[in-house]
Amino acid sequence: MRRFVLILMLLGMGALLGGCQRATDALAHAAVNLGDGATLRLARHDVLINVPAQPEARIDTSGALRIGGAAIATTPAQQALLQRYYQQARQVSASGVAVGAAGVALASSTLGDVAKAMAQGKSGQVDAEARHQAEGVKQAARTLCAALGTLAGTQQALAAQLPAFVPYAVIHADAAQHCRAGLSNTPQT
Repeated sequence: MRRFVLILMLLGMGALLGGCQRATDALAHAAVNLGDGATLRLARHDVLINVPAQPEARIDTSGALRIGGAAIATTPAQQALLQRYYQQARQVSASGVAVGAAGVALASSTLGDVAKAMAQGKSGQVDAEARHQAEGVKQAARTLCAALGTLAGTQQALAAQLPAFVPYAVIHADAAQHCRAGLSNTPQT
């Protein structure tokens, strides 16, 4: 029975590690659910914002905004805000990928530790190591929450200066606070 459990755990670790190989491309195609059907996606060199009942908004690296394929005229100040939004949206996506990678690393490490401990009859040592590694996931999540708060602030400033962007300002101002609250409500590992 012990051998059967060990084999199952090793197969599970293989599946998790296979997912890690795809993580290198994850940022290029990352999508962030903004709630109420709205999404923020990365597409090569653009940030795409999809909101129900609105045409797609696209921001490129230069801060150019296109809505439904049509270029939107902007002032230099608006373009600078769009560039900042672009960079911050990429940071939110990168932070989300980092949380996922940290979670996969925790899961694969914990599975390996459980298999090793079971083989050696020392299952009590796994819990302490898992708690330690879970802090890495929480730290990555804290970084994500901070990045989300920064993006929400830029989004609000952009919506105040660029009326065409208002329908795409869907991140709630208190999103970072809710994100951090979610971290404090997570069960202890």
